[in-house]
Amino acid sequence: MDEKRRKIKRYFRRFPLWPLWTMFGLTRPKDAQMDLWLQGDLSDLESRALLKGGIDPDEILRDPVTLTGPRFSWTGGADFGVRRGWDDKIRFTPVNVTIVNFLEHQLMIYQCALDMLTGNPLNESVKQYFYNHVVSVGTEEYCMTLRREDLNSKLLNRLPDINNAIQDGKLQLNSAKMFELRTAGGNSVKVVLKDPRIMECLGGGTISTTLADDAVQVIRKMLEQKISGPVPA
Repeated sequence: MDEKRRKIKRYFRRFPLWPLWTMFGLTRPKDAQMDLWLQGDLSDLESRALLKGGIDPDEILRDPVTLTGPRFSWTGGADFGVRRGWDDKIRFTPVNVTIVNFLEHQLMIYQCALDMLTGNPLNESVKQYFYNHVVSVGTEEYCMTLRREDLNSKLLNRLPDINNAIQDGKLQLNSAKMFELRTAGGNSVKVVLKDPRIMECLGGGTISTTLADDAVQVIRKMLEQKISGPVPA
């Protein structure tokens, strides 16, 4: 493991080890540094999304848009980490990543669980959606149910209130904010952005949805341009 990944792991480490680490002169990375490292990983994933989708960079009409959110289930074996920073922002690993690339006739959407502790993208997928098949895109609040067996076990250990909220083997989230893109054929892309119950279990804090809000505006604009005429290069 390289020094960057060791420091990221240190950021997410729970409190009891800190007295020992202080003795050896070890400190947590700053919140701002964590954000820079995440941006670096996301930039690398943009290149990977092209490779995985078999996309020639010359085919791209504009810069991609990226959405991130917490990954509570199907984490591909990655260790779970979460921390509320001094800036009140909640950071977590793995990160649910969705990258949307814009081609002449379709959207190519790459998704993965980014394990920040290793830098590895897990559970990767690439799907295409033709512009004329998309019927809606936006962010809304949804009710959703997660099964205990699908949840990351370390999430439940770190957030015992979540574990206690599970009834009959299921966790009910009543107001999860989600990004959703739907097609006329009934297919959809859904991305969980945040949920107040998870935030409460961390004692408060915020999870930004700015990337998702920006993505919605960009995708809608591209769809409008495709309907009214050619998309400018």
